[in-house]
Amino acid sequence: MIEPAGRRTNRPEPPRRLMSAGLFSNCRKVLIEDHDCNNTVSYTVTRFLTCDPTLYSYTPLLQPPSKTNTPYTTTIQLPRQPTMDPEMNKLLKWSVANSQASVGADGEGSAPNVPAAASNLTPQMVNTLFGGPSEADLMRAAMEVVHDKETDLENKLIAFDNFEQLIEGIDNANNLVPLNLWKPLVELLKHDEAEIRRMAAWCVGTAVQNNPQAQDQLVTLNEIPTLVTLATTESNPATRKKAIYAISSAVRNHQPALDALNKSLPEGYPTDKTDAADMDGIDVIMDKLRSHPVEASA
Repeated sequence: MIEPAGRRTNRPEPPRRLMSAGLFSNCRKVLIEDHDCNNTVSYTVTRFLTCDPTLYSYTPLLQPPSKTNTPYTTTIQLPRQPTMDPEMNKLLKWSVANSQASVGADGEGSAPNVPAAASNLTPQMVNTLFGGPSEADLMRAAMEVVHDKETDLENKLIAFDNFEQLIEGIDNANNLVPLNLWKPLVELLKHDEAEIRRMAAWCVGTAVQNNPQAQDQLVTLNEIPTLVTLATTESNPATRKKAIYAISSAVRNHQPALDALNKSLPEGYPTDKTDAADMDGIDVIMDKLRSHPVEASA
Protein backbone atom coordinates (compact mmCIF):
# COMPACT_ATOMS: atom_id res chain seq x y z
CA MET A 1 0.00 0.00 0.00
CA ILE A 2 1.22 3.49 -0.85
CA GLU A 3 0.12 6.79 0.59
CA PRO A 4 0.90 10.40 -0.39
CA ALA A 5 2.55 12.53 2.24
CA GLY A 6 -0.21 15.12 2.63
CA ARG A 7 -3.93 15.20 3.37
CA ARG A 8 -6.35 14.84 0.46
CA THR A 9 -9.89 16.17 -0.11
CA ASN A 10 -12.83 13.83 -0.66
CA ARG A 11 -12.98 13.64 -4.44
CA PRO A 12 -13.41 10.76 -6.86
CA GLU A 13 -10.27 8.84 -7.69
CA PRO A 14 -8.30 11.08 -10.14
CA PRO A 15 -6.52 9.67 -13.18
CA ARG A 16 -2.95 8.64 -12.56
CA ARG A 17 -0.28 7.22 -14.80
CA LEU A 18 3.07 5.57 -14.32
CA MET A 19 5.72 8.23 -14.88
CA SER A 20 9.17 6.83 -14.18
CA ALA A 21 11.07 4.03 -12.57
CA GLY A 22 14.54 4.30 -11.09
CA LEU A 23 16.72 1.26 -10.52
CA PHE A 24 19.06 0.90 -7.52
CA SER A 25 20.59 -2.51 -6.80
CA ASN A 26 17.67 -4.87 -6.13
CA CYS A 27 15.26 -2.04 -5.35
CA ARG A 28 12.93 -0.30 -7.75
CA LYS A 29 11.12 2.92 -7.00
CA VAL A 30 8.03 3.76 -9.03
CA LEU A 31 6.72 7.33 -9.17
CA ILE A 32 3.08 7.95 -10.06
CA GLU A 33 1.82 11.39 -11.11
CA ASP A 34 -1.55 12.67 -9.92
CA HIS A 35 -3.24 15.18 -12.27
CA ASP A 36 -5.98 16.14 -9.83
CA CYS A 37 -6.46 19.95 -9.97
CA ASN A 38 -3.05 20.48 -11.54
CA ASN A 39 -1.39 19.13 -8.44
CA THR A 40 1.36 16.57 -8.72
CA VAL A 41 1.78 14.01 -5.96
CA SER A 42 4.58 11.45 -6.04
CA TYR A 43 3.89 7.94 -4.83
CA THR A 44 6.81 5.66 -4.15
CA VAL A 45 6.88 1.91 -3.85
CA THR A 46 9.99 -0.17 -3.24
CA ARG A 47 9.97 -3.70 -4.59
CA PHE A 48 12.62 -6.19 -3.55
CA LEU A 49 11.55 -9.31 -5.45
CA THR A 50 12.87 -8.49 -8.90
CA CYS A 51 14.16 -5.62 -11.01
CA ASP A 52 12.06 -6.45 -14.08
CA PRO A 53 9.84 -3.39 -14.75
CA THR A 54 7.45 -5.43 -16.88
CA LEU A 55 6.24 -7.25 -13.78
CA TYR A 56 4.68 -4.10 -12.34
CA SER A 57 0.99 -3.29 -12.72
CA TYR A 58 -0.79 -0.26 -11.35
CA THR A 59 -4.38 -0.61 -10.13
CA PRO A 60 -6.41 2.15 -8.40
CA LEU A 61 -8.79 1.23 -5.61
CA LEU A 62 -12.31 0.49 -6.82
CA GLN A 63 -14.15 1.67 -3.74
CA PRO A 64 -14.79 5.45 -3.34
CA PRO A 65 -12.79 7.35 -0.74
CA SER A 66 -14.13 7.49 2.80
CA LYS A 67 -15.83 10.57 4.21
CA THR A 68 -12.92 11.22 6.54
CA ASN A 69 -9.88 13.16 5.48
CA THR A 70 -7.65 10.11 5.28
CA PRO A 71 -4.96 9.82 2.62
CA TYR A 72 -5.76 8.13 -0.65
CA THR A 73 -4.24 4.72 -1.10
CA THR A 74 -3.12 2.98 -4.24
CA THR A 75 -2.32 -0.68 -4.82
CA ILE A 76 0.72 -1.91 -6.71
CA GLN A 77 0.12 -5.54 -7.65
CA LEU A 78 3.22 -7.75 -7.66
CA PRO A 79 3.52 -11.15 -9.35
CA ARG A 80 3.05 -14.24 -7.25
CA GLN A 81 6.36 -15.86 -6.37
CA PRO A 82 6.58 -19.65 -6.00
CA THR A 83 8.68 -19.38 -2.84
CA MET A 84 10.12 -16.62 -0.71
CA ASP A 85 13.19 -16.73 1.48
CA PRO A 86 12.22 -16.18 5.16
CA GLU A 87 14.64 -13.27 5.45
CA MET A 88 13.17 -11.76 2.26
CA ASN A 89 9.72 -12.00 3.81
CA LYS A 90 10.97 -10.20 6.93
CA LEU A 91 12.59 -7.57 4.74
CA LEU A 92 9.39 -7.00 2.78
CA LYS A 93 7.38 -6.60 5.99
CA TRP A 94 10.00 -4.22 7.37
CA SER A 95 9.92 -2.06 4.24
CA VAL A 96 6.12 -1.80 4.29
CA ALA A 97 6.01 -1.02 8.02
CA ASN A 98 8.63 1.70 7.78
CA SER A 99 7.69 3.30 4.45
CA GLN A 100 4.49 4.91 5.74
CA ALA A 101 4.67 8.14 7.68
CA SER A 102 2.66 8.38 10.87
CA VAL A 103 -0.43 10.56 10.54
CA GLY A 104 -1.13 13.03 13.34
CA ALA A 105 -4.43 14.32 14.64
CA ASP A 106 -4.40 17.10 12.03
CA GLY A 107 -4.07 14.57 9.25
CA GLU A 108 -0.58 15.67 8.31
CA GLY A 109 1.98 12.95 7.75
CA SER A 110 5.23 13.07 9.66
CA ALA A 111 8.54 11.54 8.69
CA PRO A 112 9.22 8.12 10.21
CA ASN A 113 11.79 7.70 12.94
CA VAL A 114 14.64 6.60 10.69
CA PRO A 115 17.17 5.53 13.38
CA ALA A 116 14.56 3.48 15.22
CA ALA A 117 13.37 1.88 12.00
CA ALA A 118 16.89 1.08 10.86
CA SER A 119 17.62 -0.63 14.17
CA ASN A 120 15.08 -3.32 13.24
CA LEU A 121 16.93 -4.17 10.05
CA THR A 122 19.05 -7.25 10.79
CA PRO A 123 22.32 -8.13 9.05
CA GLN A 124 20.64 -11.22 7.63
CA MET A 125 17.96 -9.07 6.01
CA VAL A 126 20.59 -6.77 4.51
CA ASN A 127 22.53 -9.74 3.18
CA THR A 128 19.36 -11.10 1.63
CA LEU A 129 18.62 -7.75 0.00
CA PHE A 130 22.05 -7.36 -1.57
CA GLY A 131 22.59 -11.02 -2.34
CA GLY A 132 25.45 -11.59 0.12
CA PRO A 133 26.09 -14.71 2.20
CA SER A 134 24.30 -15.05 5.50
CA GLU A 135 26.19 -15.03 8.79
CA ALA A 136 25.50 -18.76 9.08
CA ASP A 137 27.19 -19.25 5.70
CA LEU A 138 30.17 -17.19 6.87
CA MET A 139 30.47 -19.25 10.05
CA ARG A 140 30.48 -22.51 8.11
CA ALA A 141 32.97 -21.17 5.59
CA ALA A 142 35.33 -19.93 8.31
CA MET A 143 35.34 -23.30 10.08
CA GLU A 144 36.00 -25.08 6.79
CA VAL A 145 39.02 -22.84 6.20
CA VAL A 146 40.41 -23.56 9.68
CA HIS A 147 40.08 -27.32 9.12
CA ASP A 148 41.46 -27.20 5.57
CA LYS A 149 44.89 -28.86 5.48
CA GLU A 150 45.87 -26.90 2.37
CA THR A 151 45.32 -23.49 4.01
CA ASP A 152 48.34 -21.82 5.63
CA LEU A 153 48.36 -20.81 9.30
CA GLU A 154 47.97 -17.08 8.62
CA ASN A 155 44.74 -17.53 6.69
CA LYS A 156 43.44 -20.03 9.21
CA LEU A 157 43.93 -17.48 11.98
CA ILE A 158 42.17 -14.81 9.92
CA ALA A 159 39.21 -17.15 9.38
CA PHE A 160 39.19 -18.04 13.08
CA ASP A 161 39.19 -14.36 14.05
CA ASN A 162 36.22 -13.75 11.76
CA PHE A 163 34.46 -16.74 13.31
CA GLU A 164 35.03 -15.38 16.81
CA GLN A 165 33.56 -12.01 15.87
CA LEU A 166 30.49 -13.67 14.38
CA ILE A 167 29.70 -15.71 17.50
CA GLU A 168 29.90 -12.63 19.71
CA GLY A 169 26.21 -12.35 18.89
CA ILE A 170 24.19 -14.73 21.05
CA ASP A 171 22.00 -15.79 18.12
CA ASN A 172 25.03 -16.90 16.14
CA ALA A 173 26.50 -18.60 19.20
CA ASN A 174 23.28 -20.57 19.63
CA ASN A 175 23.35 -21.44 15.93
CA LEU A 176 26.48 -23.51 16.54
CA VAL A 177 24.16 -26.40 17.41
CA PRO A 178 21.90 -26.44 14.31
CA LEU A 179 24.93 -25.72 12.11
CA ASN A 180 26.79 -28.67 13.68
CA LEU A 181 29.81 -26.48 14.41
CA TRP A 182 30.36 -27.27 18.07
CA LYS A 183 32.20 -30.54 17.45
CA PRO A 184 34.54 -29.11 14.77
CA LEU A 185 35.26 -26.20 17.13
CA VAL A 186 36.15 -28.18 20.26
CA GLU A 187 38.23 -30.64 18.23
CA LEU A 188 40.62 -27.75 17.60
CA LEU A 189 41.35 -27.49 21.33
CA LYS A 190 43.69 -30.45 20.72
CA HIS A 191 45.27 -29.12 17.52
CA ASP A 192 49.03 -29.46 17.06
CA GLU A 193 49.44 -25.71 16.51
CA ALA A 194 49.34 -23.60 19.69
CA GLU A 195 47.78 -20.61 17.92
CA ILE A 196 44.91 -22.76 16.70
CA ARG A 197 44.38 -24.09 20.22
CA ARG A 198 44.39 -20.50 21.49
CA MET A 199 41.75 -19.38 18.99
CA ALA A 200 39.61 -22.45 19.69
CA ALA A 201 39.62 -21.72 23.43
CA TRP A 202 38.88 -18.06 22.73
CA CYS A 203 35.87 -18.96 20.56
CA VAL A 204 34.55 -21.39 23.18
CA GLY A 205 34.80 -18.67 25.82
CA THR A 206 33.02 -16.17 23.60
CA ALA A 207 30.21 -18.59 22.77
CA VAL A 208 29.45 -19.63 26.36
CA GLN A 209 29.77 -16.24 28.04
CA ASN A 210 26.41 -15.34 29.64
CA ASN A 211 24.78 -17.97 27.42
CA PRO A 212 23.14 -20.86 29.31
CA GLN A 213 22.32 -22.73 26.10
CA ALA A 214 25.96 -22.77 25.01
CA GLN A 215 27.10 -23.59 28.56
CA ASP A 216 24.81 -26.62 28.52
CA GLN A 217 26.28 -27.70 25.20
CA LEU A 218 29.85 -27.48 26.48
CA VAL A 219 28.94 -29.68 29.46
CA THR A 220 27.14 -32.15 27.19
CA LEU A 221 30.24 -32.43 25.00
CA ASN A 222 32.34 -33.04 28.15
CA GLU A 223 34.94 -30.46 27.10
CA ILE A 224 35.48 -28.86 30.52
CA PRO A 225 38.26 -31.42 31.27
CA THR A 226 39.92 -30.53 27.95
CA LEU A 227 39.99 -26.86 28.92
CA VAL A 228 41.38 -27.72 32.36
CA THR A 229 44.17 -29.70 30.70
CA LEU A 230 45.03 -26.68 28.55
CA ALA A 231 44.92 -24.37 31.57
CA THR A 232 47.24 -26.55 33.65
CA THR A 233 49.65 -28.09 31.12
CA GLU A 234 49.77 -25.77 28.09
CA SER A 235 53.25 -24.30 27.64
CA ASN A 236 52.03 -21.40 25.49
CA PRO A 237 50.99 -18.55 27.87
CA ALA A 238 48.49 -17.01 25.43
CA THR A 239 46.75 -20.34 24.93
CA ARG A 240 46.59 -20.96 28.68
CA LYS A 241 45.09 -17.51 29.18
CA LYS A 242 42.30 -18.19 26.67
CA ALA A 243 41.62 -21.62 28.18
CA ILE A 244 41.13 -20.05 31.61
CA TYR A 245 38.93 -17.39 30.03
CA ALA A 246 36.78 -20.13 28.49
CA ILE A 247 36.51 -21.97 31.83
CA SER A 248 35.59 -18.78 33.66
CA SER A 249 32.89 -17.94 31.10
CA ALA A 250 31.52 -21.48 31.18
CA VAL A 251 31.09 -21.91 34.94
CA ARG A 252 29.73 -18.55 36.07
CA ASN A 253 26.03 -18.81 36.95
CA HIS A 254 25.97 -22.36 35.56
CA GLN A 255 26.16 -25.03 38.24
CA PRO A 256 26.53 -28.11 35.98
CA ALA A 257 29.61 -26.57 34.35
CA LEU A 258 31.09 -25.62 37.72
CA ASP A 259 30.48 -29.13 39.06
CA ALA A 260 32.24 -30.55 35.99
CA LEU A 261 35.15 -28.19 36.63
CA ASN A 262 35.50 -29.24 40.28
CA LYS A 263 35.70 -32.89 39.18
CA SER A 264 38.43 -32.06 36.65
CA LEU A 265 40.75 -29.89 38.75
CA PRO A 266 44.13 -31.29 39.83
CA GLU A 267 44.99 -31.96 43.45
CA GLY A 268 45.45 -28.94 45.67
CA TYR A 269 42.37 -27.04 44.52
CA PRO A 270 39.39 -26.27 46.79
CA THR A 271 37.34 -29.39 47.36
CA ASP A 272 34.31 -27.69 48.89
CA LYS A 273 31.33 -27.37 46.58
CA THR A 274 31.23 -23.85 45.16
CA ASP A 275 28.02 -22.12 44.16
CA ALA A 276 27.96 -20.97 40.53
CA ALA A 277 26.55 -17.61 41.66
CA ASP A 278 29.49 -17.06 44.04
CA MET A 279 31.70 -14.86 41.88
CA ASP A 280 34.33 -14.45 44.60
CA GLY A 281 34.61 -18.20 45.05
CA ILE A 282 35.00 -18.70 41.31
CA ASP A 283 37.63 -15.96 41.17
CA VAL A 284 39.68 -17.90 43.74
CA ILE A 285 39.68 -20.96 41.46
CA MET A 286 40.57 -18.87 38.39
CA ASP A 287 43.46 -17.18 40.22
CA LYS A 288 44.83 -20.56 41.24
CA LEU A 289 44.62 -21.77 37.64
CA ARG A 290 46.54 -18.70 36.47
CA SER A 291 49.32 -19.41 38.95
CA HIS A 292 49.41 -23.13 38.26
CA PRO A 293 53.01 -24.24 37.59
CA VAL A 294 53.63 -25.37 34.03
CA GLU A 295 56.77 -26.96 32.67
CA ALA A 296 58.59 -24.71 30.22
CA SER A 297 58.61 -25.86 26.60
CA ALA A 298 61.80 -27.45 25.38
